[in-house]
Amino acid sequence: MNERSRRQWAACVARDLGYGCVSLVSKATGISRPTISVGLQELDLPKRERKSEAARFRRSGGGRYRVTYRDPDLIAVLGSLEKPLTRREPSPFMRKDPGRLKDARRR
Repeated sequence: MNERSRRQWAACVARDLGYGCVSLVSKATGISRPTISVGLQELDLPKRERKSEAARFRRSGGGRYRVTYRDPDLIAVLGSLEKPLTRREPSPFMRKDPGRLKDARRR
């Protein structure tokens, strides 16, 4: 269940139980009363609007901007900071192969 379906389910239960049951459903499920009230408002919407709202999980406009949106050169700068040696394969002596470690010690 996502947020919307959980909210609307709790609202349906509260509506079926009758007056004053928003608090009861809130205590039983742990979902806040304002959340259940929003679910009740969503259930009062016409069917078309409810379907269009169901396509989104959250309200539009929320959240952070991407860091690259604020600073488009960030990826290029981070790529230039990377040492060229880290792009190669590690040396054979760094591998955890006991035979190679013994050969390296003999040299």
